Formats: sequence, structure tokens, C-alpha cells
Amino acid sequence: MTGNDDNRRAKRHEVLLSGRFRQSSWHVASVEIGNLSSGGCCIVSGARAPVEGQAVSLRIADLKAVSAKVCWVADDRCGLIFDTPLTPEVLSRLTSHYGIEISSA
Repeated sequence: MTGNDDNRRAKRHEVLLSGRFRQSSWHVASVEIGNLSSGGCCIVSGARAPVEGQAVSLRIADLKAVSAKVCWVADDRCGLIFDTPLTPEVLSRLTSHYGIEISSA
């Protein structure tokens, strides 16, 4: 998969948020989140590239970490599918605190 919009359940919205990406208990990196929806996101990082299918966690801004799976990798970017979609409350918090618009559908 290459991040094709046709395969997504929820529309992604362009954002620029910071995050912490954990590939293992000892490998954590700062990342930029380039787009986000309730079901997943694209991250940009100069850190070691994850492997497609790898289980990871992502802490978005100041929120609690969410579990995800890597669905594609290209250069310094990768796409993540959240194990559990972000709730409308979490999306609302991101919208109000960071001035971004994200829909849950």
C-alpha cells in the first residue's frame, strides 16, 4: 500500500503536529504528523524506518499514546492505521487546542 486515499475509511486532513513515535521499548523518536484522521495518519521522521506491518505507538501532541500498525513506508514517511480509531472527543480536543479541523467520518 502506498497511502492511496481510496483505501481509507476516514478522510485525512493536512496538519502539522509534533509527536513521539515508539517502535520498541528502547527506540523512540520525535516525528511530525503530516496528515491525520480518526483512523490513521502519516508521519515524517529522520529516524530509523519502521517495517510495514510493524506494531508501534504514537503520542500525538500532548495526548495519550495510541497503538497503531505501519501500513506503508516510503523514504522518511510512513502511514499508520490506529488499532482503535480516535474518538470524537480526542478529535475535538485537537481541533480546539491546535486550531485544526479533523472530521471523525
